[in-house]
Formats: sequence, structure tokens, C-alpha cells
Amino acid sequence: MESTLIACCFWVLLTVSGAVKNDLRCYQCNVSDNMACTEEYLMQCPDKQAYDRCETRVRKAANGERWIQKGCALSPCNLGTLEELSLGIHCDYSAPNYDCVTCCKEDGCNTGCAAGLLHPGHTMATLLSVVLTATLGFHLFEWV
Repeated sequence: MESTLIACCFWVLLTVSGAVKNDLRCYQCNVSDNMACTEEYLMQCPDKQAYDRCETRVRKAANGERWIQKGCALSPCNLGTLEELSLGIHCDYSAPNYDCVTCCKEDGCNTGCAAGLLHPGHTMATLLSVVLTATLGFHLFEWV
């Protein structure tokens, strides 16, 4: 009886201490331009830990050099956007240097990046497309 109990405890210990199966998929890359972290970097989180968040870390050095690191994370890794705003906590992307972390819970949710790191051309193109869509959409309704 004692040997059966020891065998059961040993089996439970092996099962619990083994690798964890992660179903979460996050973008996992280290880039200087968010556009470089493409669909090929959307991967299953490693099984070495029970990851439950996708993380984006944005850093800027005083010399202006920027890095974007995306990957899998464990909670709590940061406060969500609503909590940050209500508590007055935020990351100052206009500072000469910063290290900001954001996290989210859904597959592929760390695709975006901080607005302060978007290339000016990308920002202008987005703004232009919104204005054109709004203008053309408005005129289309006038014709109907």
C-alpha cells in the first residue's frame, strides 16, 4: 500500500512539474519599426511557463534610438489602459528616454504599438485615409 501511495505521489509530481501547454498566441519579435513585426512573428507562447498575456515593451534611449520588444508574459505585467487613465498613470512618449510596457489577453492582441512610435508617414497616411473616407462617404450619401 505504501509503495502505491509513493508511486501515485511521484506520478502527480511529474505531471504537475512538467511543461505547461499554452494556447495563447502572441507576436514575438525585437524590432526598431513596428511594421517589421509581421504575421510570421505571431506564434504560440512557449510551454516553459503558463503565459496568460501578450506584452509589448517600447523603449527609447536618450540618443533617440527606439526598440520594440513583443512576446508572451505572465500577469500582472501592467495596468490596463482604463486603469492607467483613471489612476493618472501613463507612459510619457515625449520624454527623452522611456521604457513602457503594455499587456493584453487575447491572441495576437500585441500587434499595435504606441502612437508615439509610429512613423510620421504612417500617421499622415492614416489621417489622410480617415479624412478621405469621411468626406467621400458623406458625399455618397448626398447622391442617394
